[in-house]
Amino acid sequence: GFVISSFVTMVLSSFGGHTNDWNELLAYVGAGISALFTTLLIISYICIPEVRTFFVKLLFYLAISDWFAAVSIFFVDNATHSRVLCYLQAGFQQFFSTASYLWMFAVAWTMYETVCHHNQYMWKYERMHHLLIWSVPTISTIVMFAIHDFIPIERMNGQWCWLSFGDHLWVVMLIYYLPMLMVLAVMVVLYIRTIVHLAMKLQTTLLYNEQRRTTSLRGGGDVDHSRSVVVAVEQQETSQRIYDNYTRYRTLQRELIVYVVCITLCKIWGIISSAQGILSQRHSPDEVVLVLYSLGSTLLGFVNTLLFFNSTILKRIRQSKFIARCRWCCDCC
Repeated sequence: GFVISSFVTMVLSSFGGHTNDWNELLAYVGAGISALFTTLLIISYICIPEVRTFFVKLLFYLAISDWFAAVSIFFVDNATHSRVLCYLQAGFQQFFSTASYLWMFAVAWTMYETVCHHNQYMWKYERMHHLLIWSVPTISTIVMFAIHDFIPIERMNGQWCWLSFGDHLWVVMLIYYLPMLMVLAVMVVLYIRTIVHLAMKLQTTLLYNEQRRTTSLRGGGDVDHSRSVVVAVEQQETSQRIYDNYTRYRTLQRELIVYVVCITLCKIWGIISSAQGILSQRHSPDEVVLVLYSLGSTLLGFVNTLLFFNSTILKRIRQSKFIARCRWCCDCC
């Protein structure tokens, strides 16, 4: 974090410009990237049946939330003073950002139950997911507009319209940041436990492979030739399955580690800015933190697509009939 903030400080001092302009620019960049990749995910899910598992369906709902949150960033800019657009942007941010965190938790819980407890019936919870994940943002958005006379909605620091912190940061923390932190904390714990479980599976796979190799070296000199050929083929097939499982576990583990690190880097700056506001009793955090917060928050939609564009699903996409038809059309042209 210190290295990143130092680098951003150097860039800001080198190129100059007002912090609000940088906040707006980076928010647009992050939102544009998130909108692009979530659009690709949504199109892939609709057009390619081969990827439609329940886990990917959850990622599809997550992408819809992230897409609306990203697109709403473009509703208002530093030159726009429309109260209607500002209120619309605040409503979209509150509703779809909250829904995004809850879908992220649903994805994390589904992966944890599937990988660690071998629960293959997580689809039974889909109705419960929809009931909770769409009702909670609805209530929080209604609360936000209900208290906007007490805490005004305005565009802050060139980022986006939302509740103005001012002297009421604790209220904002209670209705948004603290619940969000609790959800993110539990989500990260679930992913860490999944990663640890995969590490144990990797170790078990290696030990099992070593035991089979030792047993085969000790085995049978009195076995006839045909039997030895059958045993050799079975051992080769078993070794291949063990290698495939090892590769799959290792790849999933690495992809989850990258995802957790990226999520942390995206959200840590919002936590730091809130902590600075509480501890120092200032209305505005450091400029560097604000710039990183503008970029990290809007890049969250892109980071969530990393769970979809992994090696396994990309392989299914490449082998799908939709891609085959696209290649055939390109060859014809």
